[in-house]
Amino acid sequence: MTVILLNCVTLGLYQPCADVPCNTARCHFLEVADHAIYAYFAVEMFVKVLAMGLIGPRTYLADGWNRLDFLIVIAGFVQHACFVCSLSVNFLELVSYTIYYLVFKPISA
Repeated sequence: MTVILLNCVTLGLYQPCADVPCNTARCHFLEVADHAIYAYFAVEMFVKVLAMGLIGPRTYLADGWNRLDFLIVIAGFVQHACFVCSLSVNFLELVSYTIYYLVFKPISA
């Protein structure tokens, strides 16, 4: 819970319009904090998948909250991978399209 609150604080401190070229110490700190928080959540997901299994009854993806965590970690992984490859992907667009295709597309079909 503490890491979630820390993530909320760092998101509140981030200024996307002012930090386009990340030159300030605050921006660099927030960037490092973002990577650390993402790594924490990714490791947490990985440990839970190892302990519970991935697919099937009473496994990691059987719980709705864990599916949401899985989606967020995978979207973060894609964002970090695109950052390394110098591609521009907006995290919110990625999550919204993914939610649309996983949730709303089957409902409309």
